[in-house]
Amino acid sequence: MYEPDNYNSNSPPPPPPPPPRAPDIEPGALTLREWLVTIVIQIIPCINIIFLLLWAFGPDNPPSRKTYAKAWLIVMACSLLFILFFARPVINFLENLLWLSM
Repeated sequence: MYEPDNYNSNSPPPPPPPPPRAPDIEPGALTLREWLVTIVIQIIPCINIIFLLLWAFGPDNPPSRKTYAKAWLIVMACSLLFILFFARPVINFLENLLWLSM
């Protein structure tokens, strides 16, 4: 049996395939693995503060990690101030309630 060719000599050749795409990661951006390591380190008490300071003010860190570390340092400082200013009055109020109920 005769099978005709699908290629017609009058039509132009098919276009070449597109080149492979580069990954969508910016230069200096953290990979998923690096973000996971960053988050796991944040779980460890005391070590997290040391690493946040190193990441925020160290010279060889990507800008995204520097910004993340500075933001967390600000959140931690605000939390500490909130606890120092508002925890004592709440504790005094609760002590007074307990004292009056006895």
